[in-house]
Amino acid sequence: PAAASSAPVPLPAQLHSPSQPTIVISEASPEQLSVAVRQTFFTSAPVAIVSALGQASITRATAAAERLGVPLLVAGDAAPAGASAGASAGSLSARPSAASSGPAPGDAVRAELRRLGCTDVLTVGNPPALPGVRVTGDAAQLPALAAAAQLHDTTVLVHAPEDAGTAAAVATAKAAGATVVETRGADPRADAFTVAALAAAPTQHVVALGADFGPADRLAARVAVAHTG
Repeated sequence: PAAASSAPVPLPAQLHSPSQPTIVISEASPEQLSVAVRQTFFTSAPVAIVSALGQASITRATAAAERLGVPLLVAGDAAPAGASAGASAGSLSARPSAASSGPAPGDAVRAELRRLGCTDVLTVGNPPALPGVRVTGDAAQLPALAAAAQLHDTTVLVHAPEDAGTAAAVATAKAAGATVVETRGADPRADAFTVAALAAAPTQHVVALGADFGPADRLAARVAVAHTG
């Protein structure tokens, strides 16, 4: 008889629908926002992408996350000693953190990779060090990936992605199978394009990115009106 193949069985990411029918995610920093959205959709993921904040890095990382169906997290660049802590030239805007004495760049991402049970990470740009996982800059070096069951019951509302955290959050939502609707304001009833998009979108679960969409109960009422077209 033929010998059994020793190739590892690819493991899919495990997804879950949002815990509430309507959720408003209002984390301020790109790192925390990308983590919050990951927690909204992914229970586990053997592979993830971690990107630095530069615009070129985010563009490459979002495309890879959607193509591979894996979550994308962002962290501040691993700046050389003595370099300014500010965003590098050409970066997407990084929303300021509440306090400069907060967690070091990458702390939330490293903790999230542990919770995900992540073993392999594709890095894009120059994010902080990620101990405890296999790191590569080449997607071809990642282990085989099995397709995860997609979430088709969720719509994500977002303003046009203008910062790294929002761009990463949108990519993670799309990787999970959610429908993403860009809005022109915080009230989805106020724009004909958004009303038309919501009329065709699933609304069993709605996740909004940005505090101005909230509170959740008000957003739920507005979405219910907009969904009727």
